[in-house]
Amino acid sequence: MQNFRGKIKIKLTIFIISVFTSFLFTSVSEAASLYFSPSSATYRLGETFQVSMYVNSTDQAMNAAQATIIFPTDKLSVISVSTKYSIFSLMVENPTFSNTGGSAGFSGIVLNPGYTGKNGRLVTVNFAAKALGKATVTISGAQVLANDGVGTNILTGKGSATITIIEKAKTEPKPEIKPEVKPIVSEIVTTTPTTTVIYVTTTQYIITTTACAFDKLPVIYFKIGGLTTGPSFLLILLLILSALITIYSFYKGFKYPEKKKRIFGKRS
Repeated sequence: MQNFRGKIKIKLTIFIISVFTSFLFTSVSEAASLYFSPSSATYRLGETFQVSMYVNSTDQAMNAAQATIIFPTDKLSVISVSTKYSIFSLMVENPTFSNTGGSAGFSGIVLNPGYTGKNGRLVTVNFAAKALGKATVTISGAQVLANDGVGTNILTGKGSATITIIEKAKTEPKPEIKPEVKPIVSEIVTTTPTTTVIYVTTTQYIITTTACAFDKLPVIYFKIGGLTTGPSFLLILLLILSALITIYSFYKGFKYPEKKKRIFGKRS
């Protein structure tokens, strides 16, 4: 009886140790998680922005991962899904997305020896903000497979991202800059009145000019005694006087020798 009881105790101890060992090894091996960065952000309506998915697998190397990203179609739309800077060596399924169904999916492989570490980028989703409010981006149907030869799923945690969309920034109208208008300054030209005295025989002619602005031609007035005339009359008068003086000079020159002959002829 004692031997039977001893055997039961031994079996029970072995069972407890095996269960604890199985739980210990399971907890150690299942050590991968998926998360988004940024996990929380605020953007303005109409803006485009990026949300990247990362993997943490520090306890065991992983060599494959797949997931479906879920987003609300009334708040967000996907522009593209990129694997630039990804740890994936090969893509089993190229990234796809549907703005109607509100999902984006991918599946990729990391070649041997796999990936071990933190912040391993898998994909980057380019979103556009469609409407005001909060939008939650989640992960569905995800797996992270260990590089253990049998493809053990070691995914233990999945994160999410909360995107807040606010109003567009208000732009104040710029004040209208009016061109500077410079005042037009008219140049004033002044002239000094001059007086010129011309003597013709015994008649004195006084020619005077008056100052005027630059946009008017100077006007000349002539005075002969108490008579005031314009430039046309003076010109005609000067021409007549000049003609008379010339005729008189010729006449005197022609008559003087004849008169001299008559005078000296009488004396002789």
